[in-house]
Amino acid sequence: MRETPGSPVAATKGFRLQRHVDALYTLSKHFPADSKKTAQISTGISVEYAIHTKEMPGATKDEHVVMIMGFSGPKEAWAQTVDQLLQHWPAAGRNKNLRILTLDNRGAGQSTAYWGRYTTSQMAEDVVALLDHLGWKNAHIVGVSMGGMISLELAANFPKRVKSLSLLVTTRGNYVNDKGNGNIIRMLLSRDADTMAELVVGILYPEAFTAQKMADSNETIYTKLFTYHRDQINNAPPSSLSSRISSLSGWVGQGLAVKTHYVSDERLAAIGQAGFPVLIIGCREDNLIPGRESEILAAHIKGSHVKHILYEDAGHGFYVQYMDEFTQELISTFMRGSL
Repeated sequence: MRETPGSPVAATKGFRLQRHVDALYTLSKHFPADSKKTAQISTGISVEYAIHTKEMPGATKDEHVVMIMGFSGPKEAWAQTVDQLLQHWPAAGRNKNLRILTLDNRGAGQSTAYWGRYTTSQMAEDVVALLDHLGWKNAHIVGVSMGGMISLELAANFPKRVKSLSLLVTTRGNYVNDKGNGNIIRMLLSRDADTMAELVVGILYPEAFTAQKMADSNETIYTKLFTYHRDQINNAPPSSLSSRISSLSGWVGQGLAVKTHYVSDERLAAIGQAGFPVLIIGCREDNLIPGRESEILAAHIKGSHVKHILYEDAGHGFYVQYMDEFTQELISTFMRGSL
């Protein structure tokens, strides 16, 4: 892991233990059927969302977090990150309740999908409209991949709604990876669980990582991750498949949003000048959005309040590969934004 500017390489252990595997299997814990709600918001669409809470003894105030998922991903894909944040929040020593909002973006999961062009700025407006619906004045914004693109638009257009901004394996735009997109298309079109799981593992994690052995068993990391992704596919009831694979109209709409997304130098600079803490994470082995895209963001979003981390050996699924480290970076960013 490399931090810029000028910080030393940090020693990290990453995904190695059974407790890391256990964290992956927390979807039913954090997304039971009765936790999901639907809101008709002012942008004209219906959004399904869930709120995950860690109550602190004696706390009278809340810390609000919004987590925005990537292309075609449902809110449930945040399960392991939600699990880790709720678990580690008390150790942060903050006398505030933690409330995490996860949502299905326009065109994904159980939110409205329709034929037509979507934009990342439009989806940012959806998030703000949902905040209005909930009565949340501001929040810590966390976005991964396409969710990071949405987060950039939200921060540029609604800076007063942002307490901190975490941009994860994302881009300012004008970047297309045909190889990575091809693998995503094959995964979305496949109906064979083994094939889908194999493609997901190949998309998210570097082979050098998955070939390693677990620290507490003789199994490879690949075996653990392949089994997990296959289990998720096999165990999904037919009614929930749209929560894992967006409808064709939503897939096309979100694809157009990604293709047309671009944030100018001036708008990136304005995000830096807004003053809220910013965390930028990129990964050198990312097959979808290369680490250099995070370096471009860090070159334009400047200031002592901006932290850039580049994982040299991680892929697009770094949030699993470096689960513990990522959780601590998020909590640290939230705390910087709460001073």
